[in-house]
Amino acid sequence: RCSTVVNMWRTYSPGMNNHMMICPFCPALSAALITDAVFSGTLFMGASFALCVMHKLASQRIPLPFTLLALHTLFIVLVLSVFRSRLRYGSSQDVRRWVCLAPILFTAAAATGVLAILRASPGMVVVGLSAAPILTMVVETTFRKGYQISRGTVIALITVVIGSIVHEAHIKLEREALMWTAAHVVCVAIERLNQRHLMANAGIELAKSTMMLLNNGIALAPFVALAVVFEEHLAWSKHFAALDGKGAGLLAVSCAFAMVASYASLRFQHLVSATTQTVLANANYFVVVMAAAIVGARTQRPEPAQAVGGALAILGAGLYLIVRRAVDVHLTLDASEKDSLTAPTPPGRSPRDSDGSSSDDLA
Repeated sequence: RCSTVVNMWRTYSPGMNNHMMICPFCPALSAALITDAVFSGTLFMGASFALCVMHKLASQRIPLPFTLLALHTLFIVLVLSVFRSRLRYGSSQDVRRWVCLAPILFTAAAATGVLAILRASPGMVVVGLSAAPILTMVVETTFRKGYQISRGTVIALITVVIGSIVHEAHIKLEREALMWTAAHVVCVAIERLNQRHLMANAGIELAKSTMMLLNNGIALAPFVALAVVFEEHLAWSKHFAALDGKGAGLLAVSCAFAMVASYASLRFQHLVSATTQTVLANANYFVVVMAAAIVGARTQRPEPAQAVGGALAILGAGLYLIVRRAVDVHLTLDASEKDSLTAPTPPGRSPRDSDGSSSDDLA
């Protein structure tokens, strides 16, 4: 009903028309969009938090990372295959455009993440991922219309990087570890940029469940192959035979949270930029660490420097969200003013002056 909002959507997000904008003339629609973004972001962070905890507990029972990835993808494929009515798509061309690259990048990001943790350390991976939003932000300015880099967003992202470095200052730098960490960071950045581009700019029409089925269905075979390459299949009988009821329950819950996290990630990415999603994903790690330290789940409390670094990273992520929102609102209002100035005057109405008044109003 609000032509201004529709025009803003078409300007900033051609195709899916879902970029989060604020229209001063339609507060109800703006509130609904903001509520959807907040809900999706909360679901994304909550699901990621739960998956991180449950995956760690499940990996203690089955210390086979690629096997666990294969089980997660298999669970998602089986569940979605049951609910076929949810698998909707616009055309076969939309499916082909998604399959060409998105599942490959999804597989590469997950596989390089496991290899980076095996060859390096979680701390080094976190430091590397903290720099990923800078890469995605620079790239998004080239293909996303209306996306601007402000001084505040740069300062916020640098704060996240500094906080990550301070938190993980104890890590040792090795050539192989750096190589796998860099590969994982690049794969994650390209994956999120590609998916965001397909959703917002390319205008493909696929349900989230269809995206999940395509990503996980195609990734299943490579994950099984990697498990065989790293000789995890030799330990399958040992670990699965020793799996008790509690371990099976943890494995099932981790699979369920993997499915929720996969849906939440796509839902949130549909609404925000790749940079924003990467920033929140990185901040979520520090939220997990801080929460574990507070409740005493870790046997070793974090050092003061680690606490300061984690707080800086979370603060930088919050600052980025605030500044990014302010920049988007400013761009929207500027664009709406330009549209109002270039819009034709309706029949029977006199042109308005710059202060919004007209001769009819004055009369």
